[in-house]
Amino acid sequence: MYNAGFQNITNIDISPSVIKQLQERYKDKFTEMKFAVMDVRKLEFGISSFDVVIDKATLDSLMCGEGSTANSELMLNEVYKVLIPSGIYVCVSHVAPDKREKYFLKPGWDWLMSVEQVPKFGADVSTNKADPKKYHYVYILTKQGTEIPSVNPADEAKEEKEEKEEKEEIA
Repeated sequence: MYNAGFQNITNIDISPSVIKQLQERYKDKFTEMKFAVMDVRKLEFGISSFDVVIDKATLDSLMCGEGSTANSELMLNEVYKVLIPSGIYVCVSHVAPDKREKYFLKPGWDWLMSVEQVPKFGADVSTNKADPKKYHYVYILTKQGTEIPSVNPADEAKEEKEEKEEKEEIA
C-alpha cells in the first residue's frame, strides 16, 4: 500500500515489543508510516479520523479470549467511531459469515456489508468448495451512519453463552 502511494498509514498494536520491532524494521523504508502502542478497544484517535481501517485477524483474536463479546463490541464501536461517514472497515477473518456477521450487525452500527471468500494459500477448493476451513473471509463494511452507539453490557451474559457454544463448534 505504501509503495502504491498510500503513505498516511498508522499501525497499532497492543504490544510495545511488536511496535518497536516494526519501527526498527521499517524506519528507513517507510519513513512516513506511523506506529503506536494502543488497545483497539480504546483507541486514542478522534471521531472521524480515518477513511479506512484494516483489521487482519484482530477481531478473531479478541473472539478467542475471555469476555469476547464485550471486547468485540468495544473494538467495533471504536472502529465505527474513528471512521469518517462512508469510511470503510476491512476485516480479514478465518471465520465464516454464519458465525461472524452477527457481530457486525449490532443495533446502532449502520454498516453496508459485503463479504469476499478467498481460498487459503495451498487450499484445494476444487473438491469441496463449501468447506469454510479452506477460506479466509474479507468483510467489507461501509459506514452509513454518524451516530456512535454505546455498548450495552446487559446483553453480555447471553452473548457469552452463545460464543462459548460457537467456539466449541469451531474446535
